[in-house]
Amino acid sequence: MHETGLRLATLLESVFPPRIARWIAAPAQRTPLEAALPAIWWRSQVCSLVLRLSSPHRRGDRAGLLYALHLAGVSTARLAVVTGAEESRIGDALLAVRAQLSDHWSDPCPEGREEVASWRDRLADRDAWLALLLHTRTCSACRTALATSREVDAQVLERASTAPVPPAPRQRRHPSIVVLVALALLLVFASWRLPGNRAVGPPGEAAAPSASGPYVWFGSAGPYALAFDLGQRRWLAVTSRLPADAGGFRLLGPDGQLIAAWTPDPPREPRWLDILRWDGTRLARYRWDRQTNRRPLAWLDATTLLIRETPVRHAYEREAEYLERLQRDARVLALDVLQGTETTLLRELVTDAIPSPDGRSVAVVRAMEPFGAGATSRQIAIVERSGTRVLAVTDGYVGAGLDHPLWLPDSSALLFARRPPGTPPQLPTPTELVRFTVEGKTAIVVPSSPGTVLRPLALDEQRLFYLALPAGHAEPGELWELDLATSVRRRLGQLDRLNGFLTILPQPDSPLLVAVRTLPASPPLRPESEVTELYRIGEDAPELIAAVPGRWGFDAWGQPLAVATTTAPSAAASPLVPPTGPLGAGPLALAPGRNWLLAPVPDGRVAIWDATSGIQLTEPWPFRKPHWHPAGLAFVALGELGELQLVARSPDGFWQAVPLALDAPRGDTLDLTVGPDGRLALLTRTDGGELALWAGFPPQALELARWRGPELVGTPCMAWLRTGTLLVAAPLVGGQLLLTSITIEERGRVAVRTMARLRTDRGPAVETCTLALEPSGGAVALRAGSRERERIVLLWLAEPDSPLILAEGRASRGLAWSPDGALLAAPLDGALVVHGRNGREVLNQRAAGLADLVWVDTRELWVLERSEAGSAIHRVAIIDLSEAPTRAARPSAG
Repeated sequence: MHETGLRLATLLESVFPPRIARWIAAPAQRTPLEAALPAIWWRSQVCSLVLRLSSPHRRGDRAGLLYALHLAGVSTARLAVVTGAEESRIGDALLAVRAQLSDHWSDPCPEGREEVASWRDRLADRDAWLALLLHTRTCSACRTALATSREVDAQVLERASTAPVPPAPRQRRHPSIVVLVALALLLVFASWRLPGNRAVGPPGEAAAPSASGPYVWFGSAGPYALAFDLGQRRWLAVTSRLPADAGGFRLLGPDGQLIAAWTPDPPREPRWLDILRWDGTRLARYRWDRQTNRRPLAWLDATTLLIRETPVRHAYEREAEYLERLQRDARVLALDVLQGTETTLLRELVTDAIPSPDGRSVAVVRAMEPFGAGATSRQIAIVERSGTRVLAVTDGYVGAGLDHPLWLPDSSALLFARRPPGTPPQLPTPTELVRFTVEGKTAIVVPSSPGTVLRPLALDEQRLFYLALPAGHAEPGELWELDLATSVRRRLGQLDRLNGFLTILPQPDSPLLVAVRTLPASPPLRPESEVTELYRIGEDAPELIAAVPGRWGFDAWGQPLAVATTTAPSAAASPLVPPTGPLGAGPLALAPGRNWLLAPVPDGRVAIWDATSGIQLTEPWPFRKPHWHPAGLAFVALGELGELQLVARSPDGFWQAVPLALDAPRGDTLDLTVGPDGRLALLTRTDGGELALWAGFPPQALELARWRGPELVGTPCMAWLRTGTLLVAAPLVGGQLLLTSITIEERGRVAVRTMARLRTDRGPAVETCTLALEPSGGAVALRAGSRERERIVLLWLAEPDSPLILAEGRASRGLAWSPDGALLAAPLDGALVVHGRNGREVLNQRAAGLADLVWVDTRELWVLERSEAGSAIHRVAIIDLSEAPTRAARPSAG
């Protein structure tokens, strides 16, 4: 019993501090765990309450507590009796904890969810355990979840068993909970006095919710990936990356967990094959010999890869001889990527393989003639998974470009685009969509039209989505939806500037469309850039909900590399290193994801540094007002002549600047900012002297507001309040600063709401301003004033009419919140001033020649200041605010 209590205490240390964990587990050292469970549960609830009172932001980890008790040997049924919770809720809590502890978690199916969650209880019941194993034989989701659960539980128990034994506590007949409560009250009082610990704001103010999900994960041909939060409609920087030496040709597993990456050997075949996870973990690597060429074709199941193997052509071999040997020696292999075992599935030459959803059969594509004009017509054969029997064969499949056949979800038939019978074997050719069953029956689903190529994209139980393109061209394309039951077609819309990369992610409510398009350049003769757009397909036309520069969601071959998931991207962070070498005065901006830093060189131009090594990566550009895209792999800036410049990282690591042309009328661009969903907002001055505010996904731009010259005494400033909503501060004539929110609604409608009118007649005249939104969205900092003198004002958005003036002094540059929103930093009056979110001054440090600042951690700040020698060379200084003193804030002056 003593050993059980020590193990439980060690497991509880993941939820409570060590001393409290040992006190909670103490009853298990005197009595059996089942009998001691009510006392343990009561002690845990008391300690959870005390800890919550000592820290208002602390939330008790109830799921972690249940998981620790379950690992210690308490069954889910016993936990339900003691806690009063439903057994299904306890199972959900156990699965949630395992999902947090695993980097490759996959949810079980609804039928086997409770069984997988309580698998440890079923080990004692032979019949229940066999029933669970039988279920996992036919359910890949539960099989993966069970294996991951066993792996996670074993790792946690191993760490608990190897943890050092704590010193024996002093024997007490009555443990004094009064002492714990007294200490908790002291902690509450002490934390109340610490700076930045209290979020003092208007009544009822609540922090914005964190990442909600579900998410869309976008891979690429390079080491980096992106993620988009569908719940909050914002891009997330993915900090994990794939190995740099992994090939750019990639296949995503059917469950979205594994990635097969390979490097083609000249001319097209692979040199090695890597099996990877999302987080970059390499599970296996396979190297091929030089006697054969191998190329992965498709995933047969979650851990089996279909590979085509062909012989290498010898230098002395004639074409006819090689063709004969190619037909004779080519084969299709099934490789178990985790075990390394391979079996021969077929002995014939194929160009593609498409496994059925149920895994019982495979559709293989054969070239009717490997070379010459006949190669434009292909044959599809449906064979059993074992490869021993051919079920059906059909001709006429074209397979041009990125076209692939699709299986119906019930695996009863295959849908693909074919050349209509009697059409000459040449490309380009019009195509028709047909359904081909495993019994060999063919039916036309969408008939052909002259000069039109049909490309199936995705289908589910009710609908088929396909693209209609003009023959011989990649755009414009018409997106169609076909009801499989009624054969009714519906035109969803038209997409221009396509480059062939297109895929649809099925969703229960509204499918998602991922399309890579080209952006028009300015001037038109300059090279074009690509942009990846995410659409939601609803009842009306597809709705564009996000955009990111570059090609994402596809590999170098054009295979889809995007998946919808409920797992949030990892948030691992590497230590940062300030840029090396001389710097100049200018903007300092850290990319989301903390991989790259924008900093000025001595002549004032900006360049990109590797934030983890401090090495300069690019040549400098003569840009100003740079703003990073929220995904962290591109930024937008203004050029020397005020033109828009887009700089994005390509998969091979090059940063290229391309002029960006928008649909907005021409004018001088004064300011810009990038929204959480990738939308761009611009403030321009028209030829007539008016100021106009535009926003949209490039190249579209929608006019949101317009001011005539006499209305303003300065230039408005703006910041994205949330996705689709801009916060704008406009300095009006008469000493008022008008604060408005502008929301872009459906169908291009614009809603403008006045939030506050701030009077500035007691301070300096407002000619310039800067807005900085607190990360949770509950407050905004405003820097406003003349070119000589400014004020820093804090406003809570729940009560914007009650501003708090933080400081006033000589004008400078820079205003930034810490990542957790607890501190606000700004240069002012020749000093670095830092305030807490409650308005209290945390730091006031003299810093001559301060050019800009950036937060690199919740309590670490980098400032760009002139060197001690007094020359024009600047350096980055690191300021640690983890133990900064505090002083009272100055009250608002209205």
